[in-house]
Amino acid sequence: MRLLEQLRDTGANRGREDAPESHAGARPTLMNQAAAVGYNAARALLSPTQANTGAITANTGAVTSNVGANVGANVGANVGANVGANVGANVGANVGANTSRTEIPPELPPQRIPDKPHGGPEQPVAANETVKVWGDPHFQDGHGGKYDVSGQGGKTYSLLADSGLKFFGKFVQERAGVTFIGQTGLTVTGRGGESAIEFDAKSNAAKVNGAALQNGKSVVLADGGTVTRQGTDLTTHTAEGYVIRQHDRGVFINAEITSGAKGVGNGKMPTGLMGCVLDADKTPRNGNRGAGAQGEGAIDGKVSDYEVAGGVFGNEVKTDHPKVRSDARLYTVVKGDTLWKMAARELGNGARWKEIWALNKEKYPNPNLIRPGQVILVAPPTNKPDTGIPEGVATTQVPERPAELVPDTGARSTGPAEPEADGGYKQKYEGYLRQGIGTLQKAGLRFGRADSGGNGIKFDSRYWEVQGDPHYGAQLVLKNGKPSEAVDEMFAKVQQWTMDCAEFVQAAHFYAQRHALGAAAFDAKFASTRMNFRVHGSNSVGTQALYHRDSAGASPALVTNQGHRPTGRSMEEHLAQAPVGARVMFTNPFAPLSSAWHNENSVKLGNDHYAAHPMGNVNREQIENRMVSYTPGVRRDRVYVSQIEVYRSR
Repeated sequence: MRLLEQLRDTGANRGREDAPESHAGARPTLMNQAAAVGYNAARALLSPTQANTGAITANTGAVTSNVGANVGANVGANVGANVGANVGANVGANVGANTSRTEIPPELPPQRIPDKPHGGPEQPVAANETVKVWGDPHFQDGHGGKYDVSGQGGKTYSLLADSGLKFFGKFVQERAGVTFIGQTGLTVTGRGGESAIEFDAKSNAAKVNGAALQNGKSVVLADGGTVTRQGTDLTTHTAEGYVIRQHDRGVFINAEITSGAKGVGNGKMPTGLMGCVLDADKTPRNGNRGAGAQGEGAIDGKVSDYEVAGGVFGNEVKTDHPKVRSDARLYTVVKGDTLWKMAARELGNGARWKEIWALNKEKYPNPNLIRPGQVILVAPPTNKPDTGIPEGVATTQVPERPAELVPDTGARSTGPAEPEADGGYKQKYEGYLRQGIGTLQKAGLRFGRADSGGNGIKFDSRYWEVQGDPHYGAQLVLKNGKPSEAVDEMFAKVQQWTMDCAEFVQAAHFYAQRHALGAAAFDAKFASTRMNFRVHGSNSVGTQALYHRDSAGASPALVTNQGHRPTGRSMEEHLAQAPVGARVMFTNPFAPLSSAWHNENSVKLGNDHYAAHPMGNVNREQIENRMVSYTPGVRRDRVYVSQIEVYRSR
């Protein structure tokens, strides 16, 4: 049967290789060259008014004329005054700094803080307001205010960030002192998971969750909105009401963002180089312009505050304060609030008040002077850990590893989806999950089955012992101490352990659950049973949903106690919608079943971002390349996602 599957897959891939690629919507090289030449010539010779006139005239000629008219159209259209659409963003939200647990800010009577010149987050968001970016790059707010942001070539900046929306733009260096936005990443999150939209000017390529978006096609996004490709234009409509139009001008992207008919649906002020000017105060934001300008006088803070780490789908912003995280949120101050009380309620510990103040001290420099109605940033319950490995980058050397057993999880989907966690539990759980992964990685966890020995080298024999397992031959069972103590010792003494890729996933969830629930609640889970540590299906890590397929060409099925039930959706759709923390198993069908590289289990950390032991924090391409490096002649596109397991967090 496996041989038949391999022959079938080989034939399918050969067919894809032999089939001619579609060139619908592609532009001749001459047009690209003309666009670049025309832009530079017009930029040097024409005023913005003349440029716009040229663009209109050239585009009219292009409809009825010949190649010369087309060249003229591109020359005119690429003059720097052709205004386009926002290139994207997520100032995100700050990771609070580690703070003193003893200092308490004085609780003085609330005093009025004068409004900022441009209103700040307290102001409502304007309805049907359009902000624009074009050229090298010039910005314009919805009331005619103009400002330039030169940024720095090679760096990515947040242009717009709101609840469930991140829009980032990568600046490219055209020549000394001149930058453009050459690539954008737009991430939309909703009940359907996450949709990642990539747009690249140089290649004129648009992708949604890694798949090419063809000319004239539309895709429904995770929030119920849509993205549509028409020639060199890409238009995104979000469920909240944003319309984001992007225009590929050959060497750069122009963009424009329009807020909804009722402003931004959640009533909260967005952030980003463009989002921060979407206010309703009717006052133009005029800032510095010309060579070297960085938005001074128009944007909030400094341009460096909007710098994104990790590319157009990154999730951090470099600042002089604690790092901004995409999962921070806005909080409206109510009567009787102090920073101490807010930290106790929102972060679980009043002593963490400095973390909230650090996110807001540029706007509110005195921690005692807060008043009802002010809107401030609140960090998530836990700081994102420093894993020691840059996101999206594999470790430089991956050790050879012994074979792992082929997973037959024994896990079954348990029915209805888990209710939304209360009191920020979900955010807390995800924060601890990342922290646990970072601890294992930084401690240099070795690779190997933890339950393959009993000498205290493979695992901590003070707390655990080996017993038989019907699925995997062996498992570890707690023999001494409380479950919470055993988990604490596991992460305090990582050097005593070896784990394979599947055990790594289980251990990370041990840590998240133990700390998110607290020691007492975690221990109570095992009042009538002994905690175990298995390759899959440990009794503290419950399965909410398990999707499985036997080959790359097979349709996924939901594994239940009644058998396998077809889902009617593709594995890629399930992958896009899988939450942070889901186990994603990649399979190389050409590697021997006994090989360690036949399957690779990983923890999903975000869009195309996984923690895989012993690779580190990697993307899908890096996982696939590593797996096929042990089967010469096999391309990485032969590796497929065979399982996705969504866990319960309690």
